[in-house]
Amino acid sequence: MVAAALVAAALSGCGATQEAVAGSNHPVIRSLDSSWVPGQLSLAQLAAYQAISEPALRLAQERFQLRKRELALLEARKIAKRKHDQEEARRKYREALRRARLAYQAALRKAAIERARQLKRIAALKRKIELARRENERRRRVAPGEECRDPQQRQTYRCSTGHLPLLPTPKK
Repeated sequence: MVAAALVAAALSGCGATQEAVAGSNHPVIRSLDSSWVPGQLSLAQLAAYQAISEPALRLAQERFQLRKRELALLEARKIAKRKHDQEEARRKYREALRRARLAYQAALRKAAIERARQLKRIAALKRKIELARRENERRRRVAPGEECRDPQQRQTYRCSTGHLPLLPTPKK
């Protein structure tokens, strides 16, 4: 029943001016949630509304500009933070690289010192082995016997300083 009354009121043009109702036999359709009546002045034309609206609009624009500036500042801070983090990562990488190079160079120096020490040890062992070989050769040397004193026999036997045979090495 209420719905029918609302539809009838909307179709009959309730709230419309007399000229609009009398001048046309078409029903005036208005929104039920609006209080504006056709023919009334707009709120934007009222001085009291303008007195409130203009400062509010100006404040809204200022707040919008402040918000845009704040967003730009936040974005700039975000970019600056990212650049700072990247630079910090680069700095840490360069420092780690520097330390690694120093450690590598120290290891190279240590290896060179160790290599020189090993070469000296090997050279000393070679000298010792050579001295032992010469001593062994000296001990194996045999002077020519009695038969080599005679020049004729010396030619026959081809006398020269000889060597004793080496002892057989034990098999492992």
